[in-house]
Amino acid sequence: RNIARAMIGRVGDHAEKTYIEHVGCLVDLDKARWQDAMNRAAGNVDYWRSHGHGRRVEEAATHAFFVAFFQGDLKRASEWAAILHDSALKRTDRQSRAWAAMMGSLHALACHGPKEAENQCRQIANHSGDAITQSSIHVMRAICAWRSGNPWQAMERLRDAEDLAGNHAPVSSTQFLIADAAVLLGEMRVWGPPELSEDRQFAALTERFLKRATQFAGRLG
Repeated sequence: RNIARAMIGRVGDHAEKTYIEHVGCLVDLDKARWQDAMNRAAGNVDYWRSHGHGRRVEEAATHAFFVAFFQGDLKRASEWAAILHDSALKRTDRQSRAWAAMMGSLHALACHGPKEAENQCRQIANHSGDAITQSSIHVMRAICAWRSGNPWQAMERLRDAEDLAGNHAPVSSTQFLIADAAVLLGEMRVWGPPELSEDRQFAALTERFLKRATQFAGRLG
């Protein structure tokens, strides 16, 4: 946060000073300072809405959504998801609309179950957003399949996610994809039917995702 403040202070651009709050929100979230993180994210949403900057509204609303979601305040998370969704629709930006649907799907999974979460995913047109976003959507659909009691369909969705991710470098934009897939594969390996853990294709898929996770961790180091 101090580094961001020093860099932006040299520029002197008032609008860019909201980036300090952007960074501060992530720092506070990492330290479990929930109210501080929410105040920063909410303040950024208000600022950028008043200036009509949709993309920045969506970034700030996404942070606010995650603060509320991780804190267990699903009602508040729903409100932030709605702001994100409305902004994305107004801008007709495919990437933003895909990301908004992802937030809606996460919320639906927690509140209403996998069927409603899957319906949220289906609102996303084919090829909306970049490859990583599309891959994350397939991982979300895999989670829905797994929660619905269909591990084989979940495995197919994970294959789709892997195919779309392709040879993208394991950088920060892939971290949600890797983390969500790794958690899901772990659950499937422990709680899935015995024939799943014995399936060679499942074992190979797990190995490939673990390799991605290892590569990503190595880049961070």
